[in-house]
Amino acid sequence: MGIMKDWERRCMVNNLGDSGALKTMKKLKRLKELLDMGAITEEEFEERKSILMEML
Repeated sequence: MGIMKDWERRCMVNNLGDSGALKTMKKLKRLKELLDMGAITEEEFEERKSILMEML
C-alpha cells in the first residue's frame, strides 16, 4: 500500500492528478487485491497488468 501512495504522490507532483496514469495505478491496485483474494489467477493478473502498464 505504501508503494501505491508513493505512485499517487508522484502523479500529483507531475501534474497528472486525476489523469489516466493515476487511474491506471488505481486499477493495478484493484487487480492486486483481486489476486490476493484469489478471485483471479497469477496468469490473469500478469496479463491484465501488462495491458495496464502499456497505458502508462
